[in-house]
Amino acid sequence: MMRLDPKQLYPSARFFLDFIAGKPSATGFFGASMDQVTRAIPARQQALTEAQRNPIADALSDYNARLGASVRTMRAIQELRGRRTLCVLGGHQAGFLGGPLLVLYKVLSVIRAASEISRQTSLPVIPIFWLATEDHDLDEVAVARWVDATGALQTRRFDWAERGRPIEDLPITDEILSAYADVTEQNPCRQPRVADALMPNSAETYAHWHARFWSQLFSESGLVLVEPRVLRPWAQPFFAQAIRERAGVQAALRAAADALESEGYELPLDPSRDGTLLTTHPDGHRRRLDEADPHHIYTEPGSLSPDVALRPLLADSLLPTIAHVLGPSELAYHAMLCRLYAIWNLPQPCPILRPGATVLGRREAEEIQRAGLQISDLVASDFSPAAWAIASMPPSLSG
Repeated sequence: MMRLDPKQLYPSARFFLDFIAGKPSATGFFGASMDQVTRAIPARQQALTEAQRNPIADALSDYNARLGASVRTMRAIQELRGRRTLCVLGGHQAGFLGGPLLVLYKVLSVIRAASEISRQTSLPVIPIFWLATEDHDLDEVAVARWVDATGALQTRRFDWAERGRPIEDLPITDEILSAYADVTEQNPCRQPRVADALMPNSAETYAHWHARFWSQLFSESGLVLVEPRVLRPWAQPFFAQAIRERAGVQAALRAAADALESEGYELPLDPSRDGTLLTTHPDGHRRRLDEADPHHIYTEPGSLSPDVALRPLLADSLLPTIAHVLGPSELAYHAMLCRLYAIWNLPQPCPILRPGATVLGRREAEEIQRAGLQISDLVASDFSPAAWAIASMPPSLSG
């Protein structure tokens, strides 16, 4: 294992690099940092009443029980009913077989952060992972990559005739079953008992299978899974406020954008477009809500969902979130949300950065070693493969 300088891995992510360096130009976009977490606790505990917590705990209990969650997870959900209980939240799209490796690090970070904050505060803190199954970008979820027995990177994709619909509507198709069989049969690390336990079946949806995958792996750690549709019945007040405050939301995003640009940072969100709701049309496809849409869309929460800017606000209006686990890109767009939390009168959770790692195939590792290079050489911003190849040629060839 080799630890690399983040400046080598993310040379263009200036906001992320400034944040981890503790520069006020970046950290100032967040209401509280982890060393100030105790200051945020009272406001976060008081943001949800017992009357709000109980039905949400009921819904989470029913959903996680259907996933086959452990006793520890079910006990954690019951603790959410208490006014002292907090949670650490992370989330991602429902990628095939869990998605890229960074999702695994994010799940582990949620679990560990919840445990550490609980230890520091002597409060119950629950790890919750939000599966963004309302998303409709099939290309983000329909691919799996793995290293085969020869050390080569392999890729397997599946398609869906109804692409454009939310992933929560995706059934287990024959193509998904075939893709799963291909990946598990060709994977040299395949463990038959694990593969059989996590095998999809046509009686469940893709989203349920994906959630069951994470639950089976981590519910013994107390991980609670949630999909947006599980909490949608209690989202109507949030959606109504998002519609009423549309101009205020865009103004808040514009002000955050101006502040970021004044510090020389690139904008992760478009303040003229983001911060709006999406609606599901009768044909099942999602698009941004328009003021000309029929009135019933505004009053039926089942047809609405948040975009990338409003998704954290919706989650934090329904859950007692004390911290978010974020990747570099997520950190940047969360920096634009501070003023939105003020609109909803919510304390902005503390940001916690997930770790990252890359698994290198054996063949690639051997080639790099034979070339006399280090991984750090390859990720350096000034590394030129062409210049290295020319410099490495024997004199008889270079002439």
